[in-house]
Amino acid sequence: MSSNSDLSQLVELGIPEVPAELLTPPTARILRAAARRRRLAAALSAAGAVLAVLAAGVALRPAAAPLVTPPPPSGGPLEIVSGVGWQVARVARDGRSVRLYLAAPPCAGYGELSVAVDESDELVTLTVTGGELVESSCAPGDDPGAAEVRATLDRPLGDRALSDGSAAGRDRLVVREADLPAFTGWTSIPAKYLSLTGESFPFGYTRLGGPDLRFEAFLTPPRRTSPAGTVQLGSHTGKLYPTGDWFEVLWEAHGVTYSLAAQPSEGQRLEKPQFEQLIHDMTWP
Repeated sequence: MSSNSDLSQLVELGIPEVPAELLTPPTARILRAAARRRRLAAALSAAGAVLAVLAAGVALRPAAAPLVTPPPPSGGPLEIVSGVGWQVARVARDGRSVRLYLAAPPCAGYGELSVAVDESDELVTLTVTGGELVESSCAPGDDPGAAEVRATLDRPLGDRALSDGSAAGRDRLVVREADLPAFTGWTSIPAKYLSLTGESFPFGYTRLGGPDLRFEAFLTPPRRTSPAGTVQLGSHTGKLYPTGDWFEVLWEAHGVTYSLAAQPSEGQRLEKPQFEQLIHDMTWP
C-alpha cells in the first residue's frame, strides 16, 4: 500500500497546478470576444457596402464637367497679319478720304494697321497690311467691334471702282457720301459694328425732337413690299415704302442700293406728305 501511495504522490507532483481562473468555464470571456468579432465583421461589411455603392455611383454617374474660367485677356499678340480683307469702305464727300471697316475674329482685335493705295485712271486698290491680331475681352459689351483704318487718295475717287487688294475681283460694299443727300440740323449717331458681313452698312443721324434719319447701304437690293409711289431725288428716282409708323425711300447709285427712313419720336407718326417734304428739303446729288 505504501508503494501505491508513494506513486500517487509522485503523479500529483508531476502534474503542474492549474490556475484558478482556468478552472471555471470561460463562457463570459468567449461571449465578449465573439461579440467584438461580430461588431467588427458588421462594421467591415457596412464599410464594404458603402464603398461598393460609391464605386457604382462613380461608374454610373458621368463626371461633372470641370468649371473652366477663361484666362484674362493678356493683350499680347496672337499673330502678325498681312493683307487683311476689309468689308466696307466709306468714301467722304470730298472723294479722297476713305474709312475702311474690318471685321475681327471673336475675342480679338487688330493692332495698328496701314493701307497701301494703288491708283489708276479706272481703278483704286486699297490693301490693308501689317498690324497684329491681339486678344480682347469676351465679356458682353466689351467687344471692340469692327476695326477702322483710314486712307487718303491722291485725287477724288469719282466714278472709279474701289477694290480690296487682299481679295482681287471680290465685290466690296463701297458707300459714297457723294451719293447721299446733304442736310443740316442733325448730328451723327456713333456706332459700333459688332457683326459686319459686308452685305449691308447702317448709319444714322439724330436731332432733338426727331425724327431720326436712318440710312443703310446694301450690296444686294433688299426685298420690300409693293412701293407706295416714287419721288425724284436729284438725278435719281426713289421708291417709297411704308414701314409701319413711318416711310422709307430706296434708290441706287454706283451699284449700291441705299435706303433712308425717318423715324419719329416715340408715340408719334410720320405721314407720307411729311416724309416727302423732309426729302424735298434735302440737297440731292
